[in-house]
Amino acid sequence: MKLKFLSIATLCFCYFPTWSSQLVKLHGKIEHPIADSVIVSFNIDKINYKLQIYGAKLKSDGSFSLEFPVKDKITELEIDHGNQTTDLFVEPGYDLNMTVDASDFDKTLHYEGKGKDIANFTAKHVLEMGALGDYGAKIRPLYVNNPDDFEKGVAEQEQKEIDFLDDNKRNLPSSFNKYWENLFTYDGYKRMLIYAPLHEMRKKQKSFVPLKDYDKESFNVVAHVPQAFSDNLLLLPQYRDYVDNYYAFTLMAHGIENDSTNPYRMDDSMIKLSYKNMPPKTAEYFIARVLCVFSKNYSYQRELKLFAEYKKHFPKSEYKATIEEQVVLKKKMQSGSTDFKITDINGKEVRLSDLKGKVVFLDFWASWCTPCIGQIPYIHRVEDHFKNDDNVVFLNISIDNDEAAWKGAISKYRVSGINARDKGGWNGPVASLYNIKSVPTYLLIDKKGHMASDIPMPNQTDALIEKIQKLLQ
Repeated sequence: MKLKFLSIATLCFCYFPTWSSQLVKLHGKIEHPIADSVIVSFNIDKINYKLQIYGAKLKSDGSFSLEFPVKDKITELEIDHGNQTTDLFVEPGYDLNMTVDASDFDKTLHYEGKGKDIANFTAKHVLEMGALGDYGAKIRPLYVNNPDDFEKGVAEQEQKEIDFLDDNKRNLPSSFNKYWENLFTYDGYKRMLIYAPLHEMRKKQKSFVPLKDYDKESFNVVAHVPQAFSDNLLLLPQYRDYVDNYYAFTLMAHGIENDSTNPYRMDDSMIKLSYKNMPPKTAEYFIARVLCVFSKNYSYQRELKLFAEYKKHFPKSEYKATIEEQVVLKKKMQSGSTDFKITDINGKEVRLSDLKGKVVFLDFWASWCTPCIGQIPYIHRVEDHFKNDDNVVFLNISIDNDEAAWKGAISKYRVSGINARDKGGWNGPVASLYNIKSVPTYLLIDKKGHMASDIPMPNQTDALIEKIQKLLQ
């Protein structure tokens, strides 16, 4: 059982009686409650992660009842009560009665009703194996190992999960058994894809290692990841993670990365390979992700060109409206019509519009983000270059939920410039304004308030300095 603290005051307790054929009903009773509510949360957006939250207040006897719609065949939920959380998988039409004694949450959690077999299997998994969200903690120590030992360790962890399924799959539908197997198979593939950079950082004890300094054998693991695309798996989050990372890291294994001389080399290659090799629904999803999430530094014109190509391939894409929102946002950003205000670490209000006439380097980061931390020494070099120029401002916006961790990281890593925290994390007002879905994300705003494109990474220090200098002219 992991501990999780939710701010109940910020949640909206609502009843949504829509889509009767797709409703999930969850009701029950909590003995010895430690909070006054039950919270259910799950992702509802494959392109831009968006957490949907439903809550029910407990009655005086500890009972509760809530209903919520789900669209997918299988949806992974979190159920929270106070500082306790558990996993649950549901299908449309489930009607579950949940009982639990909050003084011994995991051991007493039990379900009855439609969907009880999968629900009780999941509850037992949390009790005996841990929450799914904690699975990565079992893999993390393995990244220090050599490629062969890492692969062996990942395979052993995956096999433990399959063995748990084999020991407990009585009465489970075969479709769920296959879902569970694919969950850990594709989770393993993703972790193999990202092995090289994490291994290099662990081995060299650095928070960032340039690709040119990687040992060749670090990419041996990537070579063992199959090209295993399947449109039938798009509802599986772990499959989408695999798709998001597959071409990026296979291209890196061949020495291709974004650089200052050709900032689109990686993206162009990924898009071209996706159109060519991915099945249609997977390609439709992945390229939409590129256009919505990975395209922060594209010019408005480039975004329009790529979107036009996308619409020719997928004229009826389910992601069309989402991409159009990103195109509109990019037009606003590059026209200088966006503005925001945020409170810095000293309690002073900072407005972007107040910084017009200056070049603003905008850094979205987090204390827990290893790549963010790895770029900080390079940012220091850029800051040092412009230390006597008041027309360059470095504005660091953290998406940390933990204020103490944020302040601790600022001190530990000497994060200078203007420091502010976007309260609300990914859903904070500034992160939402710029559609920030990954960190680090770096933006450059010119003296007129327009968003620059083709921004080098901080570790491409000379190129970034040159870019800022051009914007100062």
